[in-house]
Amino acid sequence: MFNARVADRPAAHPRSARQIRIVPVSVPRSCRPTGSAPGSVANTTKPESEQILFHRELGKILRSIREGRERSLRDVSTAAPISPTFLFEVERGEKEISSGKLRQVCEALGVPQSEVVRRTARLIAVAEEAAKISVENSACVPENPANAFRKGMMEGGFQEDLLQYALGAILRSTRKSQEPNLSEFSPTIPVSVSHLCEVENGENRASSEIFALICKALDVLQSDVLFKTADLMAEFEAGDSSADQS
Repeated sequence: MFNARVADRPAAHPRSARQIRIVPVSVPRSCRPTGSAPGSVANTTKPESEQILFHRELGKILRSIREGRERSLRDVSTAAPISPTFLFEVERGEKEISSGKLRQVCEALGVPQSEVVRRTARLIAVAEEAAKISVENSACVPENPANAFRKGMMEGGFQEDLLQYALGAILRSTRKSQEPNLSEFSPTIPVSVSHLCEVENGENRASSEIFALICKALDVLQSDVLFKTADLMAEFEAGDSSADQS
């Protein structure tokens, strides 16, 4: 049964980029949805107003942090810099924010991106518990190195889109623990193989709706994926901070 991960995890000791490993969320192949035709969203999803969507909860967290620091919309948007109207819409959950713009907002607020994602994961975990969403519990899969992500961190190429790359790496490792290739997985959700490949490689970020569908097809909780994403982001931020100080 579902065990809400509302409480935060103990902080991990900083490790170098070469030591980073990802533990994918694993579910037995038998637990995956079957018989879903590509594009059959209407039959498999709730109305948008009832869905648990990442960008809505993210907006609540950004607004909470901004107001907690007594910063105005104009102040933060000027420091970012982004449009105050756009930031207002993001905070209300009306628009999604790119990984690059999220980085700018987090820098303007003086908060790590990983902390924002972690707090968003907690909100989603509460919503999942309230909605009585459950997934199949399974044994942990042995740790697998995220080679592409680790290589990119060492080359310093992921700072602009850290969330995008980290989330893609987690989704890829989770999918590969259940599916041998993308062509077998893509028919379970209304997304092309090429788009899924871009998402997993960090070249594109899935929308909140697509992210929810991917998690449903993998039979994993959005909060679980986001907690692991936040862990990976935090390890990168710790390594990046150490490099700046040296």
